[in-house]
Amino acid sequence: MSWRTTTRTIASEALAEARLNNEIRLVEDGEQFLDYLRRHGDSVAPTLRSYHLGVISFIPKPETFQGLVETMRSLANYWFEIVRLPGANVDA
Repeated sequence: MSWRTTTRTIASEALAEARLNNEIRLVEDGEQFLDYLRRHGDSVAPTLRSYHLGVISFIPKPETFQGLVETMRSLANYWFEIVRLPGANVDA
């Protein structure tokens, strides 16, 4: 089994266990990631702008499957419960 298949399988299982229904897009390096973002137009333009401005974050790969599940839960909580995006209706 290739690393891509293994990584996709493990990530899919962690998302399922965390009860998250997100699509997985796997790239091999930062250059491929930026190429992917550029190909997807306006929906990712703010993300690209952020990278060019130096905004960056890093989440270390958890050492265990349960750690990965907890990381995904934390990310989901952050992005879907805590964050308020610019222009979003905060009362909604």
